[in-house]
Parts: sequence; structure tokens; C-alpha cells
Amino acid sequence: ELDDLREASVYRQITNGNQTAFTASTSAIGFTGAASGVFSLVHAVVALQHQVLPPLLNCDDPDPLCPMNFVKQATQSEFRHALVWNSDRGVKNVAILLSAYL
Repeated sequence: ELDDLREASVYRQITNGNQTAFTASTSAIGFTGAASGVFSLVHAVVALQHQVLPPLLNCDDPDPLCPMNFVKQATQSEFRHALVWNSDRGVKNVAILLSAYL
């Protein structure tokens, strides 16, 4: 829970409060340790390739302290960038910004 609140705080800061779409693969497959970063990267690459925002699964009762724009269903959308962010209990963090090649 603390990690979710920390991530929500950073999300609000880097998006300047804009309602930028948020999704993740972790809620569908669970936390896979070190491999979770690779799954997140593939999740974003496929989304960019198909121009579809994938839904955030298994998040039916989000914490009200984490007011984020969760993608509730797969949505066709034109977007050029995806931020992939991976955190391991707040100890190790990495972020990469992907851009679609046109």
C-alpha cells in the first residue's frame, strides 16, 4: 500500500495533475520480481505498436488516496509516448520513456 501511495504521488507530480492514462501489467500477472520490468516494457511496446491502451485488470476497488486515471477497458488511442516505471518496494526504481517510431 505504501508503494502504491508513493507511485501515485510521483504520477501526479510528473503529469502536473493532468489525467494521463495509467495502466500496468502487474495487476494481471502479479508481481514477478526482477522480471516485472521486462513484462512492463513489453506491455508498453505492444500498446504503442497497436495504438491500444490496455486495461488495468483486477483493480476494482482502487485506494481513494490514489486518484489516478486508470484505463478500465482496452481503448484505441493515438499516442506516441509511454512511460514505463518499475519499482521494487521503493528500494530500486527505474523508468524509461518510449516513443513510437513513425
